Amino acid sequence: MTNTGDDPVLTLRNIRKFFGSIEVLHKIDLQVSAGEVVALFGENGAGKSTVSNIISRAILPASGEMTWLGADRSRQPRGGYRCPEQMVRLSKCIGLNLAKRTNQLRRRFP
Repeated sequence: MTNTGDDPVLTLRNIRKFFGSIEVLHKIDLQVSAGEVVALFGENGAGKSTVSNIISRAILPASGEMTWLGADRSRQPRGGYRCPEQMVRLSKCIGLNLAKRTNQLRRRFP
């Protein structure tokens, strides 16, 4: 399926995730359009890594819907498809090494 530019490239609807009996994601919604850059910010334990891992299919959500280029990816097994984009995870010292990381990304993605 091709993206017309108006349709979202990635959509998450009502995503929920549990670790044991603890609900770590409660009805998360996210929509990303073509050309859009998205950053997840939040306190420790807010669910940023969990959302990223669900998008990259490292883990599966307990419930909810995920579409990629209009195709349903909600229940596809881990590693069942390869996202052509890459997640960039910046951790501590983001301000100190930003120029260095930016240059590394430019070399990798001209």
